[in-house]
This record gives sequence, structure tokens and C-alpha cells, in this order.
Amino acid sequence: MQNNIPIDIGNKLVTAINFLANDMFFKIYFSGYMTERIDMLIKLLFLNTPLYHFGLHYSVLGCKCELKTILLKPNEKHILDLSNIVKDGKVIFINYTPGSGGLAPIQMHGNTPFTNFIPSVISLYSIPLVDNNPRDTSVSVLYWYCSKELSADVAANSLIKGFDAFRLQDYNNMVVNLHMGIEFLLTRCIEQIIKEYNISTENINIHKLRSSFSKKMIKAFPYIVSLKKVEMPSSEILTSFKEVTDARNDIAHKGKLQVIITESKARIMVSNTFLLYKYIKIMLNAK
Repeated sequence: MQNNIPIDIGNKLVTAINFLANDMFFKIYFSGYMTERIDMLIKLLFLNTPLYHFGLHYSVLGCKCELKTILLKPNEKHILDLSNIVKDGKVIFINYTPGSGGLAPIQMHGNTPFTNFIPSVISLYSIPLVDNNPRDTSVSVLYWYCSKELSADVAANSLIKGFDAFRLQDYNNMVVNLHMGIEFLLTRCIEQIIKEYNISTENINIHKLRSSFSKKMIKAFPYIVSLKKVEMPSSEILTSFKEVTDARNDIAHKGKLQVIITESKARIMVSNTFLLYKYIKIMLNAK
């Protein structure tokens, strides 16, 4: 079954994505304004299954999207070269939508098929669908990629892996990677705060800052927020992320999840973890 987005809806989605890519928009949101609009857009990206299958959620982490058209010919190989756009970055998502003509692309590989890796140069081969006499077929290729810098950012890369796991309904790896992304980012933020505010190692608050992750969230996080003189994130965001932490701890300490995570619950976990990530990046100015 092909997933297609009409041009008029696609343009509206681009507008929505531009809003979500704007840090100032989130700063306003975390300050208590325009919350309904942001919530609506977040639900559009994370809670709408067809849109999720087009990878639109990757935009909120700073990934970029490109759309190109290729022409498949019957019984011929086609080299899809994305390297001039992706450069030294990484392709993280790709979608093929064949037009009329009766051909569809399949990705070719060597002796070892790649599974968790999408190369920037892909060998495709055309196969007939139901048409016994296929002809030249135009194929739309939509792909998302991240820059080398973003790919090297452990926090952002962990969230990308969490998004991927959610899309694949692999909720074990989803919670582990979502949690890891926030833990890396918060720890980085804490070390930044210690230097920024010249907090002495003798200061009692250093023990709040350099402690286990659970204590960091309970004690250090509110302390950092008070230093920055900003509003705390909503209780919904914090409560949802605590569920992510509890699920991750189940896997780490008991070997498996102790609760059933439904698809709807997973979507809420993903969207609220993303919001917490943006909060730490924007409101606490984490680098």
C-alpha cells in the first residue's frame, strides 16, 4: 500500500514543521503561551500514523528532508546517489512512491544485506508490480538525513534511535534510547552549569548535580531551573518521562519490561521525551 500526501496538505505540513523547527516558538511554549497550538502540532507529527511513516518527526531534532524524482526503466539497474546532498552526514529514513508505469524499486546489496544502515549511494533494480507490460516509471524518493555534527551528538542520536524503535514498535529499545538521550543531555547540561556558575566542589549542591540520574531529576533538575530563573516543564512532561525512566530501569535491573507499553502509550512517551529534550536545550541552554 502506497502512502501519498497531497500537495496542498504537504504545504501545510511544511508550515507546521517550520514552526516546530523554531526554537523561539518553543521558548514561548515553555513560558506558558501558545500551548494548545504546539500540542496540536506535536500530536500531528507523533500521533498521526500516516505522517509518521513519512518521517516528519525527524524534523524536530534538526534533521533535513529532501524529495527527488528518479526514472526506473524495465529490467535495468538505477544508481540513486544522494551523496551530493548528504555529504558526510547520514541518511536515516527513505521512502519510495512509484507513479503509474507498473514498476517499483528494490534495493540491491552485496553478500551482507544492510539493515540498520542506509547508504547515501543506493543500487536499485526495477521489478514489475501487477502490470505484465511495465514501462518507464517515475518514482518519488523522500529521504531524511542528519549532518555529521548531529550524528555525532550522542543525545540527539539516541533520540533518533528511540524514534526509529518506536516506528518499528520495538518498545524495549525505544525506552532505553529515549532515556539515554535525556541522560546524556542533562549530564552535559549539569557540567556546563557547574562551570558557568563557578560552583565549587565544596558546595553542597555539587552532590545534587553529580549523583545518580534519578537524583539528578529529583534534586539537580529543579536546582538548575531555579538558577536559570525559568518555568519548570509541565507535570505531564515530567510524569511521562518518569514512566520512560521506570521502564528503562525495569529492563536494566530486571531484564525485561514489567508493564505492557501500548502503541498509544509509546506515542505519548516519545512526544513528551522530545519536549523535555527541547526544554533542556532551549530553556537551560544546553550545548
